[in-house]
Order: sequence, then structure tokens, then C-alpha cells
Amino acid sequence: AAPLDLEEKSAPAQPAGFLHQGMTIQGYRLEEEIGSGGMGTVWKATQLGTNRLVAIKMILAGFTAKSTEQIRFMAESVAMASVKHPNVLEVLEFGNANGRPFLAMEYLSGGSLADKLGENRLEQKTAAELLVKICNGVQAAHDLGIVHRDLKPENILFNNQGEPKVIDFGLAKQLEVSVNTV
Repeated sequence: AAPLDLEEKSAPAQPAGFLHQGMTIQGYRLEEEIGSGGMGTVWKATQLGTNRLVAIKMILAGFTAKSTEQIRFMAESVAMASVKHPNVLEVLEFGNANGRPFLAMEYLSGGSLADKLGENRLEQKTAAELLVKICNGVQAAHDLGIVHRDLKPENILFNNQGEPKVIDFGLAKQLEVSVNTV
């Protein structure tokens, strides 16, 4: 996917509520809003060419967003896309729809770790196996100099096979990584 161009201003920003079910943006049909936060919303969507379910995260304010919000969204996008690990959410594409940057990601339908912890206490073996997978995903980010900084049960989602995935790199910090050669 091409890098996001924050300077492109081909279309005026839309009002915050411009997203709606059934709307099509850049080859994705929005199905339902599945989350929202201070900076953006996340939608369950269908990728039209493949008919595959994906998640679309879109910054709310578009070009009216403060440059710090746009930079933070871009940093999150780059951090998540950099980490290739089975226990980190996969980024599919960066894009821009009507002046709003968006991120297309794999859709995770298995709920969050917070949900699982609220249902029942995990058995020790299950908890240990889960922790190892989460730590391996976080280590893959650390190997690239990316520190998540917001790791919590709400930021661990599960796919439909029950595999955990680290999500939401919105507060991640990119450290300089030096490579030592012998």
C-alpha cells in the first residue's frame, strides 16, 4: 500500500457524522460501527473486490484535525504495518477518503481479552499460553524499536480461531534501533 499523503487536499472534510452503514469508501462498504474513540471510529466493512470482512479505522476530523492527531494516526499506521507477526493485527492498506485518512486492517471477530476475563477466570495453563503469544507479538514490535505503551486487555483482540492479536498502536513510540555488526 502507498504511504498516506497528509498534504493531499482534493476534497473538503466532511462533518463528523458523515460515515454511515452501507457507505462505500475506496473499495470498502461500511457494514457497522464497532468502536470509537477520541480520534476516530472503527467499522466492520466488506472489501468489495474480495468480499472479505475487514476493519476500517478512520480519523474523525479529516483536514480539520490538528496536525498532532494526523501525525499520531500516521505513526500508528506505520507502527502497526511494520510489525509482521501472527499475534499482531495485520494492516492491509492505508488510504484517504474525502480528506480523512483511514486504515484497513484484518477483522477480528473473537472479542477482547477484557471480555474473556470478565466472563470467567482463565485456567493457569490457558493464561500462560495466552501470555506467551501476546508477549511474542509485543517482542516482534520491540525488535523493530516500537514500544506499544498502551498494552491492556481491551487492546488484545481474538480472531475467530481464538488467536490473540495486539492492536491499537496509537500511543506507540518508535525508538532508534542500532544494529551491531561484528
